[in-house]
Amino acid sequence: MKLVMLWDVDNKRPNMAAILNALPIIWEGVEKVLHHSDGDMSYDKFVNDVFRGGLILWLVFDKTGKYAGFITTRIDDNLNANRYCSLIHLYIHKDQDRDTFLDGFEEIKKFAKATGCHALRLWTTRNGWEKRLIPLGWKQSYVEYDLDIKDKKEGSV
Repeated sequence: MKLVMLWDVDNKRPNMAAILNALPIIWEGVEKVLHHSDGDMSYDKFVNDVFRGGLILWLVFDKTGKYAGFITTRIDDNLNANRYCSLIHLYIHKDQDRDTFLDGFEEIKKFAKATGCHALRLWTTRNGWEKRLIPLGWKQSYVEYDLDIKDKKEGSV
């Protein structure tokens, strides 16, 4: 498995040419990931976040060099002075083994350490990752509940 970060490490900014070349490759995956995302995320917002450096795009290739999917990460500074490398989007191409990505976490971990992060964080709206992550030393750190407070039509409960 090979992980390619589309980020200019020396200049601390997105690699624009590489991102432009990658967009047609990742398009299908972006649509699927955004369909399962929660909150304010659209294709335009995704692309803008990648271009301005708010999200770092990583391409994943399997052992044969075939495109396997992508990951986006973000560096988050927490109020308690902790710095996290958060995995925001993770897309695994339908023809790929889900375990292909587990090796990629090591590469992301190296990047996170180099940027002063103390931990990796993976937020997901889907259950099931614990089967793969817990044996690798990950632990569940939060349980989150949401209450929808949008205005409802009068008379509805």
